Amino acid sequence: MGDVVKMIRGREPENFIESLYMKKTRRRVYIALEELDFSWDEADIPQVRHMWKKGLSVWDIARAFDRDPDEVALLIMDLVRKGQIKPRPRGAYGRRRER
Repeated sequence: MGDVVKMIRGREPENFIESLYMKKTRRRVYIALEELDFSWDEADIPQVRHMWKKGLSVWDIARAFDRDPDEVALLIMDLVRKGQIKPRPRGAYGRRRER
């Protein structure tokens, strides 16, 4: 514990953490899509996969889960990369929503 205290003394907390965990030194860190929620309830994933396979658009899926369409798009990219769903010809647009 004493070693940690010695390391912290005289340093800004941000710089201390950066020196411990950052692999590259940066002047300012920009976090892309910081305002989006990347987490999903695992119980929702089968329904998202089903909706994707049925041809619903990213916007329709987002509406069903009360999520930002960009959050759905990121989940879709993740599921495609992991082989859990396949890309489709019209991509995010899917087919027209049934009315």
